[in-house]
Amino acid sequence: MSERSHERRFWPRFPVWAACSVVPRLSDQDRRQHAVLGSVKDLSREAVAVLFPSNETYGVDDSSLGKQVEVTLGLPVGYIRLSATLFRYSVDEASGKHLVVFRIQKSKERQKYLAYLDTLQSSE
Repeated sequence: MSERSHERRFWPRFPVWAACSVVPRLSDQDRRQHAVLGSVKDLSREAVAVLFPSNETYGVDDSSLGKQVEVTLGLPVGYIRLSATLFRYSVDEASGKHLVVFRIQKSKERQKYLAYLDTLQSSE
């Protein structure tokens, strides 16, 4: 039995190394001041898992569950900006970093994101 057959999730996750930034829904003037930088752990059709350094996460923590944010991913196809909701927060056991999962909402660039995931799936 393959490792994927043990996966309980409906959509497969793809481990990807990519830089990202997360900002709360703010005016354009406030975005740079409030951006939190992290790295992507994995991607799926419905969610993005991001690792943040174990130091201060600037308001991205378990008290932020349900809050709307904007996630910008630096992917090989270019920068993709997605609207998302903070869905889960925990400590990543492997790295000791903060693991935050964002559920993707309707976004202008969602189709570009899904097309990128399709290329990952076809290369498996």
